[in-house]
Amino acid sequence: MVKVEIARSSDFGVNNRTFIVHTHLGEFLNFNDTILCYDLNQMTIQELEDYDNSHKYALPDVVIVKKSYPRIRRR
Repeated sequence: MVKVEIARSSDFGVNNRTFIVHTHLGEFLNFNDTILCYDLNQMTIQELEDYDNSHKYALPDVVIVKKSYPRIRRR
């Protein structure tokens, strides 16, 4: 488990909002990599709101799913 600081690509130059996320992908991630995530702050799902109200643990802001590779490395 490592801590990773991430930012949305749409927020570059607009604001400096970043997220600190714990992930198991620490050995695969490098500086300036692109990753795919779920942004739970932007999701509007009723089940997530019910989960937050019924559980004492808070959900993370962002959940990292996988590392995205550039097209030149794809086969």
